[in-house]
This record gives sequence, structure tokens and C-alpha cells, in this order.
Amino acid sequence: LIDLGGSTMLPGFVDAHGHVMGGGLQALSANLLAPPDGNVKNISSLQNTLRKWMEANSGIVERIKLVVGFGYDNAQLTELRHPIRQELDEVSEDVPIVLVHQSGHIISVNSKALEIGEITAQTSNPTGGVIQREDDGKEPNGVLEETAAFPLLIKLLSRVGADGSKVFLKAGTELWARYGY
Repeated sequence: LIDLGGSTMLPGFVDAHGHVMGGGLQALSANLLAPPDGNVKNISSLQNTLRKWMEANSGIVERIKLVVGFGYDNAQLTELRHPIRQELDEVSEDVPIVLVHQSGHIISVNSKALEIGEITAQTSNPTGGVIQREDDGKEPNGVLEETAAFPLLIKLLSRVGADGSKVFLKAGTELWARYGY
């Protein structure tokens, strides 16, 4: 027995399924969470959040040529749908934009990102993934699910390089530590 002198001892916290690098990505990217954790309520506020983040991080955007947003949830947007490429093109046509859905299993990208990923009307859905299409059933609308999303996400995030990956990892471990992990 150990007398803790009125203090409380808790069991060790173990994260059984963490994505620490993803936590760092979330900590450093544009916060697209809905209230109370963010300010994104609709597509317009999402666009404004991205613009403000780009302005505040213009040096990084210029250097790596990438804009990342994290945490949007189509079910919490007024429009009840994912942002599409044309809406992200309104934010930037020149720099690829990738928004990671709150689940981490869906991304929404602008036309520049689709171009980099070589995703066109002729691109078939990969096994286990979906390239959402426009009303014509052919042109990608910028929303990619599961295995359709991951290769492009990895390709775009590779722009940060090894040093950027270390920054994401450090930010993720600091985030986990703040919650006792």
C-alpha cells in the first residue's frame, strides 16, 4: 500500500488506435470543425476559414504549395453535403487544397489536386473506394472516399518532406501528451 496523501492515482492511459501524425496534421492545418470546437457551419464559413488560414500561413503555403484543412463534417454543414471542387477552386485554383473529413476516410479536393492525382472522368473507382461524380456521372466532383482518397492524400502530404513530417509527428505527440497519453 502506498499513501498518496490525498492525491489520486489513475491507471496508465494507452491509446490503442491512435494516428499521432494525423493528430499533428489536425493541430497544424486549417481547423474545419463545427462549433464548439471550430467555426465552420456551412460551405461559406469553410471557405473563409481556409482563406484566413492561407493568409496566416502564407510562407508555408508558398513553400510547399499545399493547403490542408482538417475536421469538416458534411453532416454538420448547413448544406448537408461535402464541399466540392468548384467551391474549393473559389479559394484557390493554383494551389492544391485537400480537406480531410472528420472521419479521416474521405477527402474533398480542388481541381488542382485532382490534376496532380491524375483523377479524371476516365478514372475508375478503385477497389474499396469511390470517386464521387458530378450530375453527369462522369466528372469527379472532388470528393474521394477510402482507397480513392488515400493515394492522393499521401502524394500531396509528401510535399512537406521529411522535416515537415517530423513537425507533424512532434505536434501530434504534444497534442496526445496534453490529454495524458
